[in-house]
Amino acid sequence: MKKGFATIQVVIVLSALTLLLLVVLEASAGYAAGSIAEDLCAVTGSSLLSEYNVALQKRYGVFAMSANRARLQAVGRYYLESGLQAAPMLVKLSLGSLSFRTEDWEAGDPSVFGPQIARLGAMALGRDLLTSEDLGGLLGGLGSLLSGDLSVDLSELGELTAAAPDDEDLASQRDELMQQLQEANREDEVRPMSKRKIEEGLVAANLPSRRRGLRKRSFLLFSGGLAQLSVSGMAQNEYILRSLSNAAGPREDTVLLLEGEYVLYGNPSDEQNERAFRRSLFLLRSAIDLAEILSDPEQMSQIASLAASSFALIPAPVAIAVICSIRAAMQAKSDVARVMGGGEVPILRDLQVPGLKGTYADYLRLFLMMLSEEEKLVRLMDIMQLNLNVIDGDGFNFRNYICGFSMQADLLKRMRVPVPGGAVRSGQVVQIHAY
Repeated sequence: MKKGFATIQVVIVLSALTLLLLVVLEASAGYAAGSIAEDLCAVTGSSLLSEYNVALQKRYGVFAMSANRARLQAVGRYYLESGLQAAPMLVKLSLGSLSFRTEDWEAGDPSVFGPQIARLGAMALGRDLLTSEDLGGLLGGLGSLLSGDLSVDLSELGELTAAAPDDEDLASQRDELMQQLQEANREDEVRPMSKRKIEEGLVAANLPSRRRGLRKRSFLLFSGGLAQLSVSGMAQNEYILRSLSNAAGPREDTVLLLEGEYVLYGNPSDEQNERAFRRSLFLLRSAIDLAEILSDPEQMSQIASLAASSFALIPAPVAIAVICSIRAAMQAKSDVARVMGGGEVPILRDLQVPGLKGTYADYLRLFLMMLSEEEKLVRLMDIMQLNLNVIDGDGFNFRNYICGFSMQADLLKRMRVPVPGGAVRSGQVVQIHAY
């Protein structure tokens, strides 16, 4: 009798221990299954990201993948189920449902596209900073340039005096001024650098800028872009200068020769964008040259004497302002011709910024700072899409591509220990994958 009770006690104890062992084993298997599920989803996401558009990445370094939801679903399920089949039997999982969300990662959205361009530009800057002293000085000096004091105290104009020149000198100065006025009003005939243009058609109609209704620009001053200037924006500018064709660094395998200028103005032809660049450069140089004239006591003394003797019927401040404007316009025309011809004109003659010599590329960089980030990025997409369609024949359209996705996988695991909730345990993995 006692042996029977002892046997029953041993069986009860062993059963309890076995059940406890199974519970511990099941709990461990659950934690392991969760870890495996996270890793498998991460591998699946990375595998999907590897199916990017090769032509876009090879030409511009930008990653984007097809937004075809059915293909994303099919390929994602294949990758995930293949991984689940290779899992150990103890933590065997099955895939319940798999869903993707791509709306927040559309490649044509500047807020999604921009960070990639900023990273690429920053990488290029980093490489140059390791080898170039000029670029480091340039970035360090841009702040002083943008915050430079160009203000002039116009109240001092009435106090300017000078030794009265003789009549012959006054006549000579007056004739020279009238000649300058005629020169300033005459528009020089300039042979365009390029006759390339965007042909109207299906490719042009699907450009991101057309879909967004971006307006073309004739000049950039007062465009409001400087108010949005940021570190990422400056990195994007460097990417544009290095990756796109422009007058300072033309390339042949492009639809437009002046791609950088297209980013600024958005006109369909190189000729129009070149004219817009000249106009912007003339306006900028006119303002800077006028400020430099007004801050030069020697020039202002001469101008005050000329205004007092040759324009006696006009109030002195008005006459001085007119003469200063004419001289500034003539100097600006000379500056534009020099820059467009490959020469250098310091942006501020009295403020030398290291690495900023006043070349065409420097002024292009300065104008890019004046452009809003959205305009800049959308027109950059235009250039990429144009070249991939027309030059590479890829048929690429930003509208059909994404730069990332959110993935939600519902996974099931069969329980080996009976529980009140049922014999199947479910779990959910949500991950974000992006370039």
